[in-house]
Amino acid sequence: MVLADDDMNEIKSVKSHFVKLFSIKDLGPLHFFLGLEVARSQSGIVLNQRKYVLKLLSDSGLLRDEPISTPVEPTLRLCQNQGEPHLDPAAYRRLAHFEAACRVLRYLKGSPAKGLLFLSKNALSLFRFADADWATCPNTQCSTTGFCVFLRSSIILWKSKKQSTASQSSAKGFVLELSF
Repeated sequence: MVLADDDMNEIKSVKSHFVKLFSIKDLGPLHFFLGLEVARSQSGIVLNQRKYVLKLLSDSGLLRDEPISTPVEPTLRLCQNQGEPHLDPAAYRRLAHFEAACRVLRYLKGSPAKGLLFLSKNALSLFRFADADWATCPNTQCSTTGFCVFLRSSIILWKSKKQSTASQSSAKGFVLELSF
């Protein structure tokens, strides 16, 4: 369990309550949680998955490859029955569309410690963006819609979904300022 609050007295109060109910051990400041590396500074908290990226690179044999600057070719369209069967089924199951996934890994190799920065001094604001493409799925000619939500400058939620119909591309967003 991770406890987080601006008020250390509140954290101490919650911990003392849990000590009465359960056998717990305080592991100190948070450094790793559920595969996320947590780093603190005066400006905020950074979450990244550096260890996981390095493990993926090692497992896929790409640790010695040169990093690249973009995760995907802009014109890439992945199809269900595209290309030849992969020679290593286990490696393919870990990384579907193997060559495209390897490109993403080579991109991540250039910056394995990049992550989300949650600034401590910004106003609390939510941003939401949505978009839809124009029937670009090569298998079904259906559209894909997607959205992402940012808390301050950090993405906290995203989703994309293939639709049953096509739609014209549109990008919309709004800003919601919350004050506490």
